[in-house]
Amino acid sequence: MENQKLVLEGLEKIREARKQTKNKIANFSEQDFRFKKDENFWCFAEVLHHLTLVDEFTSAYILHFRNKVPKSRLVENSNPLTKITVSEQKWGKVTVPLKEVVPAKFIEKELVLELMENARPRLEKHLLEFDDIFASAFELTHPLMKKLNLLQWCDFLAEHERHHFKQILEIEKFKKL
Repeated sequence: MENQKLVLEGLEKIREARKQTKNKIANFSEQDFRFKKDENFWCFAEVLHHLTLVDEFTSAYILHFRNKVPKSRLVENSNPLTKITVSEQKWGKVTVPLKEVVPAKFIEKELVLELMENARPRLEKHLLEFDDIFASAFELTHPLMKKLNLLQWCDFLAEHERHHFKQILEIEKFKKL
């Protein structure tokens, strides 16, 4: 039960970060949504699409882990969750190749908002289904931070959203909305 409590705390951080993002973008026009400083920077639409893809990937990975890892392995790999936040780890700015991003001209505001609204409840549902054994055995490898346990991954998701919220503020400042 202790692991579930920690996961719930992590989920609350994720929810707060998303709420901040949603409140910020609520009144952006379609034109604002696609504004790009230049081709080397993301627009609001691309940032939000990226956040949605991370939610979708995490949901898919959780399902994969749950369905593919035998219960016996879960028990033998079971460890208490380490309460260290990803913000305490050193990770720098990562440049995502622009070819990995759906071009803004193909992303409509309404579509991205709908995708975000659909992806997050699925992720939350999967996070809430963790029992203590499953939660303590779960790990996901991040390209920069290496293996993260479930609590660390929750912290990463919240920190990742906050990072992109700052990016939205930078775009907004440049656009002077």
